[in-house]
Amino acid sequence: MQRPPATHIVVSGPTWFAPAALALVLAQGAATLAYLQVQQGQAQRLLLALACTLGALWVLRALRLDAKAVPRTLAWSGSHWHWSGFHEGTVQRLQCCLEGQDHMLLRLHGAGGQSAWVWLRRHADAASWTALRRALLAWPALARRAAVDGADLDLRP
Repeated sequence: MQRPPATHIVVSGPTWFAPAALALVLAQGAATLAYLQVQQGQAQRLLLALACTLGALWVLRALRLDAKAVPRTLAWSGSHWHWSGFHEGTVQRLQCCLEGQDHMLLRLHGAGGQSAWVWLRRHADAASWTALRRALLAWPALARRAAVDGADLDLRP
C-alpha cells in the first residue's frame, strides 16, 4: 500500500458546541413552560428558573469559548500525525469516532497521556479534504503493515 501524501487542515475550534448548547437550553425552556402550565407550586417554579438560568450561563460560556478558540493544525507528514495542540506535537494514537463525507470526529492521543477531541469539517479546507480523509482512513492499514515489516510508524490502532 502506498502511503498517502503529506497534508494538513486548520481546525478553528468547537463551533458545533455553542449551537448545540443553545438548542438544549431552548428545549429546556420549552419543557419548563409546559411544566409550569401543569404545576403551580412555588418551589417547582424556583427550581426550574434556576435550571434555566444555569443553562443560559452554560450557553454564554460556550459562546465565549468559541470566540476565544485558537486555530490548531492537524498534519500528516507522510509517515506521522502531528497536532499543534500537544506540547510535543506528535500523535501517538488516533481514533476516528465518527466519519461522514463532510465531517469527522477524531480522538487524538499524544505522548504523556494528552488527548484531544477534534471535529473536522470539509468547508474548513475543501482543497485538502480529500487528501486528509485518505490519510485518516489509510492509517490503520499502514500501522498494521508497519508492525509486520518493522517499519518506523508511530501510529498504533
